Order: sequence, then structure tokens, then C-alpha cells
Amino acid sequence: MSGCTYETLDPGPWLQIGAPRRFALRRVRIACDLARPIRLVHLTDLHLRPGWSSSHDRLLGLIADQSPDVIVCTGDWIDDKFDHRAAMPVLRRLVERLLALAPGGVVSIVGNHDGDFVAPRLMQM
Repeated sequence: MSGCTYETLDPGPWLQIGAPRRFALRRVRIACDLARPIRLVHLTDLHLRPGWSSSHDRLLGLIADQSPDVIVCTGDWIDDKFDHRAAMPVLRRLVERLLALAPGGVVSIVGNHDGDFVAPRLMQM
């Protein structure tokens, strides 16, 4: 596979009252075959809660069936915007499995439910 380039914003201070500030644009190469279209799966507003359920397994199965190159997640990973801790094991388990399904990686932004707590943990994963 050759490499494709996409652009992403490096983390800076997350959206605060007003507008985002101090983000830096960076280019990232992902594994892809230019002889065919890139297969992308988009997830959003998962609103994860404590406890793994069969719906998580069904979601992962549906994603696996699509053979994605890249998975894009657009915010609101966690449901409880005031206390993320209880849902973090579910988030970690889901992200680890998503990473295994997408050879090009998982690209994510955080939503208003995720706050400053979730973003650094996603980056560590």
C-alpha cells in the first residue's frame, strides 16, 4: 500500500468560550491503496456509558463488515459530560477494537460531552 495524506489539527486548548485557539495544522500519512477508493466509516455521538453491551459488539461487527481503511469519530464519545471516569473502560475497549479494524487508523474530534478530560486519553490510545 502506498501512503495517502490527510491533514489534521494538533491539539491545543480545546474549544472554550469563544473560539478554538492555538491549533496547528499537520499532515499525516495513512496506509491506503490509490488504485481503489478509501473506505471510511464515520461514527458520531456514541454517548458511551459504563458497561459493555451486546450493542457494542453489533456495532463492531457492522464496522468490520465494511473493511474500513479509516474510521472517523466526530465527538460525544461519552454520555456523562460531568464525570467521564465510569465510561472510560468502555471507551478504551472500543477504541482498541476500532484501531484493530482500520489499518489507516482512527481520527477523532471531541464533542461537548467529552470535554478536556477525554481528549488527552484518546490521544494516548
